[in-house]
Amino acid sequence: MAFGLTSKPTRCSRRPPQAVIELDGVAVGDAAPGSLTARLRDRFWAMMDEPSALIEKIKY
Repeated sequence: MAFGLTSKPTRCSRRPPQAVIELDGVAVGDAAPGSLTARLRDRFWAMMDEPSALIEKIKY
């Protein structure tokens, strides 16, 4: 199993998905986040609004 990967998806990440814009010092595509990253990021934040046993509500 590679570092940072799990066999099952989890919903406990605290950071939204990040775009891969560079690999081994070489730009990927136009080196800007694309539509897939935008969709993943939107879904991530939508999941944060869904009730889940893995997400605790923070009282401010």
